[in-house]
Amino acid sequence: MKMDEDIKIVLLFSVVLLLVFAAAFFSKSVKGPAEEGGFLDGIVLEIDEESILVETYDRTTWEELPEVIIVSKEVSNVAGVPDLVVGEEVRVLYKEILEEEGATARIDNPITIYKLSELKEQ
Repeated sequence: MKMDEDIKIVLLFSVVLLLVFAAAFFSKSVKGPAEEGGFLDGIVLEIDEESILVETYDRTTWEELPEVIIVSKEVSNVAGVPDLVVGEEVRVLYKEILEEEGATARIDNPITIYKLSELKEQ
């Protein structure tokens, strides 16, 4: 009887450990460094016909993100770019950040752009 309880405890511990490692792996694959793709959160500073100027503020996690990023409005998803206003918080999913001179970089053809306010409502 004691051996059955020990086996159950070991199995339970193994499952919990596996779940912890899986969660760590998937969280890194969703939001990775700029060269691996991922997402960034920021505030819209400026909007024009072709792009959005975004100031990143999630800099504690990935310090290599540039402070200001020019994001193309040509997104990969069918929904397109939501109606945005200056000062709105956004999340940009991207495949690659292209380096530019100074503290500015560019994201061409992001996967999608979300309003953070809409994500928080879900």
